[in-house]
Amino acid sequence: MSDKKYPFNSDFDDLAKVSLTVSSDLQLRLVNLMLRTQFRFRQPHANTTKARYTAQGYQGHRLTMTVITPDGSNGRLPCVYYSHGGGFLMDLLPAHMDICSEYAYKANCVVVISHYRVAVGNPFPVSVEDCYAGLKWTLDSADMLNIDQNRLVLAGESAGGGLTASLSQMVRDRGLVTPIFQMLIYPVTSSKLDSNSMVNMPDAPVWGATNARISWQKYLAGHSTPPKYASPLDTEDFSNLPPAYIEPSEYDVLRDEGIAYANKLEAAGVNVELNVSKGTIHAFDLNKESSITQAAMDSRVNALMNAFQQ
Repeated sequence: MSDKKYPFNSDFDDLAKVSLTVSSDLQLRLVNLMLRTQFRFRQPHANTTKARYTAQGYQGHRLTMTVITPDGSNGRLPCVYYSHGGGFLMDLLPAHMDICSEYAYKANCVVVISHYRVAVGNPFPVSVEDCYAGLKWTLDSADMLNIDQNRLVLAGESAGGGLTASLSQMVRDRGLVTPIFQMLIYPVTSSKLDSNSMVNMPDAPVWGATNARISWQKYLAGHSTPPKYASPLDTEDFSNLPPAYIEPSEYDVLRDEGIAYANKLEAAGVNVELNVSKGTIHAFDLNKESSITQAAMDSRVNALMNAFQQ
């Protein structure tokens, strides 16, 4: 008989032992330096190629872009513009290379990853404006990257899912581009921290309510209330946003705000596929060997391929 508090699938027992603690800014800077180095040397899927470019980010900042392209591709490919997770505080994990290169290979698309500045020393709006600037660079570089601007998907997980939701609103309002789809994986969508899952599962594995509160405090530092595009669930206008695939995890403090975002989109007439992944915890897809992870990846790839074919 298991004595664990939440009955998630045993595939994720080892992952659940990883208790992330949001630490001081100095410690986070050191962790991020290590993560940047690990990501840079991480090799993508065997059937893909990665490249690094430099773009101009928000307020002229130098912004690194990683581009993953499937080998042997012909013609212009659809593009997934990816914003990574990490609680607004942590840089790209090596696992992001694994996941994004699998999307590139299986969905036959170019994946562009923005190395946006995280909120350690760079509170809102730096992260989301860096993502916007990186997207603009991607569109301006369509010929070089061999991408089809008419088949653009915005995607991200966790805090990156929140940035993706905000970016979808931003590009609609600014008229930059019309994405065909958005893919939000266990997304952060609300700064209010008042959903049922946040209140009733505060100590859910990997990323709990305390970390969520601290991450929002750092992200919104200097703002007494969330500004526009900071907390995407709080927008007043959900119309004319891209169709969405939204995948909350069952035993995750973020579950119900992801569901709430899906419901708001649907109420505004946006087509949404909501897939609450059963038996999972936050960041469950770090366990690549789990059949549950593999099924989730298949669902995401199918959603992307269906969007590209519209």
